[in-house]
Amino acid sequence: MMPQSQQMPDDQRVEELIRRILRAGTSAAWDIAGQLGPNERIDLATACWRRSHFHDVGLAIAALCDKESMIHRLGTVVGSILYEQSRQKSASAGPKSFSPARRITLASSSVRSVSP
Repeated sequence: MMPQSQQMPDDQRVEELIRRILRAGTSAAWDIAGQLGPNERIDLATACWRRSHFHDVGLAIAALCDKESMIHRLGTVVGSILYEQSRQKSASAGPKSFSPARRITLASSSVRSVSP
C-alpha cells in the first residue's frame, strides 16, 4: 500500500497541507514544511504565496527551499521571484518570523452619545 501523500494528486495534497496549517495555526507551518520533500515543500510554498492571507507563510516556507529546485519546479521567472522574495523576507525578519493574523479589537473606552 502506498503512503497517503503518494495516493493523492499534488493539488489535493497541497490543499490538505493548507488545511492542516489552518487547523494548527500558521506557526505550525514551519514544522509541517520541514517534514516534506523538496518538491512538495515548493508546491506548498507556492500555493500559500499565491493566497493573500498566507503570503508571508508561503515566503517563510520558500526560505527552506533552494533556488535551483525552485527554478526547476516552477520555471525561471516564478522560481527566481519566489526565491528572491523569500530571502528578502527572511533576511529582514529572521527565521520563524511569521505569526498568526493579528486580532482586531474594539476600543474599550466609553461610548460617546451624540445628541440629535
